Amino acid sequence: MPKLQFIPSDSLHVRPDAEIVVEYFHQLTTLQSSWQVLNTFRMVLIEDGDCPNKDIRKVIDSLAYSLGGEKEFFSLLNRCTQTLISQWYEKAESRAMIVQLFAVFEQLPSTNKFSKNQQKWAKKFLSTPMYLKLKRLTHIIEPVSPEEDKQCLGHQLSRYPFLYKYCLLSDDSSRDYRYMIGNFKTKNRQRFEIKLVKYGIYCTRLLQIIHAGQLTTGAGRLLHPVENPTLLDERETNLIIKEFTNLFKSHAKITACLIDKNSLIEYLISNMGKAPEQSIFKQYFRGQLQEILSHEPSQTLTETSYLRIGRQLLNNLVFDNSQPAKHLQLVNLTANLGITETVSLLMKLILLCPKLKPYLDKQLALLFEYYEGYPKEQVDWFVKLLETFLIVYTLCAKTVDISSTQF
Repeated sequence: MPKLQFIPSDSLHVRPDAEIVVEYFHQLTTLQSSWQVLNTFRMVLIEDGDCPNKDIRKVIDSLAYSLGGEKEFFSLLNRCTQTLISQWYEKAESRAMIVQLFAVFEQLPSTNKFSKNQQKWAKKFLSTPMYLKLKRLTHIIEPVSPEEDKQCLGHQLSRYPFLYKYCLLSDDSSRDYRYMIGNFKTKNRQRFEIKLVKYGIYCTRLLQIIHAGQLTTGAGRLLHPVENPTLLDERETNLIIKEFTNLFKSHAKITACLIDKNSLIEYLISNMGKAPEQSIFKQYFRGQLQEILSHEPSQTLTETSYLRIGRQLLNNLVFDNSQPAKHLQLVNLTANLGITETVSLLMKLILLCPKLKPYLDKQLALLFEYYEGYPKEQVDWFVKLLETFLIVYTLCAKTVDISSTQF
């Protein structure tokens, strides 16, 4: 076998001497078959076995007996796993090995007090946030089967590219791995955009045919149905497209007048209806917003003001990681206002301050992780919320134009 050359990489948390282990496996993917690499990975990192390269064995042993070695080993195992995944995914013929890689982890034997540190840590790694993020990737790579589609929310992750960054990447994710996830995000976002445009064209053509009285003759017979690309029904999908197309059109004119606190309050509550439950929430929200605005030193609002106000509102309305129980506020919000009105309120904040979008996406990702083990039917409200954001983000990005379509 050719001599391996160790090249410095973009490691964030893997200590310098352990970085050569990451590079070792990176180069193995170019020198050995996928099965050989997987076997070496299992033997060296999982089973604490011999390694063809003695320097690699020394580094791993030093981790196993060092203070804080467990945390360092988790990071090393995470980075090595990411390296194999990103390298194997580059070639279609080796992509199936990614599933085999996770099978190695899932088949780990139980450990006991006589097990070596490395074996115990490999087993414990399966319960870490790092591994959970790695495992979620299988829902992106592998198509969801009809049986899985009816099961847990987590199997639907591939539908929501705006969640990928926070559900799939950890702080020490490598550059190559981040690039791969970015490609998944772009590809799946564009795929949905194309489907939504085709659906919009179909709906427009269908209405024209109906108005012309040709549904059962001529053009009606030639029109091929296009499936709704969302998990919402046609009425819900069409209503969302109409409402948010209008919101984005009117936003520029309205926000030009939002220079003081009072106009901001009126703008944010303008979509709330007059039903009893909506009126109660409107009163509550107005008081909450007035309390937040009372701490703003100036009556005139700036971008920094919007960012500060928006973060506080998102914490109160969506999810505050320091107070997880607060996510029930979002449950109440959607129950009182409705899904579309809730997303409209949140999107107004994003339109006022685009820098809030990553913060909102992270909150939605945390909620997704909270609910991912639930059956879809038990969190139907959250599925509808995510589907609405999927449509709205597509409209907001302006990469496709369906404003002229008729629903």
